[in-house]
Amino acid sequence: LHFDDAPLDFVRAGVDLALTVGLPQAERLVVRKLCDNEVTVVAAPSLVDERGQPAEFAELATWPIVAYRSALGAVTSWRYADAGEIRTLEVEPALTVSDGVSLLVSARRGLGAAYVSRFSAAEDLDAGTLVELLPDVALPAYAPVYTVKADLTLVSARVRAFEACLDE
Repeated sequence: LHFDDAPLDFVRAGVDLALTVGLPQAERLVVRKLCDNEVTVVAAPSLVDERGQPAEFAELATWPIVAYRSALGAVTSWRYADAGEIRTLEVEPALTVSDGVSLLVSARRGLGAAYVSRFSAAEDLDAGTLVELLPDVALPAYAPVYTVKADLTLVSARVRAFEACLDE
């Protein structure tokens, strides 16, 4: 398992299949949409106990924030719906991390609130190790999740088997 936002040369890197958030811009790739990417804002129960559940989305600007940073920059523009309009809250992160696992670990440890993919936080939410902030506020979906593979004539049996699992 390898976490990296850099463009990927599948053949040179020896990678059969990748999962990516957002549509890759490279040529000669076979891209398949896997799922939409609903988002939520989460924090550790200890941080919520300390600060209380925010009353409105804009209040999150006063919270410590952990943000995801890729080669394209940090995700510090958090979109939300307010009275039928899509608004953006600009946040100032106390900490930025370069992968989703570190984002969840940092939030779990109480280092700040985090804007995350709902599917990545599901186990923590179910276990109570993270708490959803403002669950009644609608958040527009982030870029969808795709599977990506090189456009090759021969596809390995393990890629075919993995894709078959995705179809189930």
